[in-house]
Amino acid sequence: MKSISIFLPILAAVVIASCKTQPIAPFETADVRGNMALVDEEQPAFPFNGIRVSLEGTSFSAITDDSGNFDIKNVPSGTYNVRFSKTGYGDVRWMSVIIEGGGNAPYYLNNVALLGWYWQQSMNKVSNTITTLLSARFLDTNLSQGPGEYIFFKGTYLGKPDQIIAYVSRYSGVSFQDGSYDSYQSSFVDSYPIWDTISKTFEFGFPIDWFPYATFHSGDSIYVAVYGMANFDRSPPFDYYDLSNEHFVLTSINQTPSPVFGLKIP
Repeated sequence: MKSISIFLPILAAVVIASCKTQPIAPFETADVRGNMALVDEEQPAFPFNGIRVSLEGTSFSAITDDSGNFDIKNVPSGTYNVRFSKTGYGDVRWMSVIIEGGGNAPYYLNNVALLGWYWQQSMNKVSNTITTLLSARFLDTNLSQGPGEYIFFKGTYLGKPDQIIAYVSRYSGVSFQDGSYDSYQSSFVDSYPIWDTISKTFEFGFPIDWFPYATFHSGDSIYVAVYGMANFDRSPPFDYYDLSNEHFVLTSINQTPSPVFGLKIP
């Protein structure tokens, strides 16, 4: 029995020693580099410094230089959501970006095109247009888009005439916030809405078939709210597709709460 008790510690020591000498697979990392630009009223807003680039759910981040370049050191290989943020500009997220480490070369980060949209590497300044909706109604009329049934909006605004985004929902809590709307539609400054820069009023209408009314029926109550936003029709897209919620996020909306109006579908 004594010989066995002496043998066991010796065996344990051999096992421990052998474990220490086993090869360990390298933990692959990469220096992640890229570029992001700032845009204000469809023009580059130089310099491009001060943009925080962060890998969501981690401590990895960097700040862009004057040219918009960034460099995040020693990032483990994996899939990340990348967020770009700067005060006064709409946050942009690149979803499910695969970062591959290994070797000595840096990993250059570019956004992938989603659903046929363009590559986006710009952040737009948040609109300073604050809208106050005064009325919303169904109207059979002839507007710039042609004759037909419209949802017609009137209101006042502060700031620069630019573009208006309208949200519609079955619920009175409708807003731009995720989960609080069923649909949205934007106006275009080149054709409509009508801005009166003296009285600071606006009016515009959307054909009802611009909204997905398949789930709505005659007599149903709906609720609408409107917000000012920067014009993106002639600019690169600053919005992104949120894979987790399966919808587009419009980044340049002025987030001042909008009055909500209820109406019934004829």
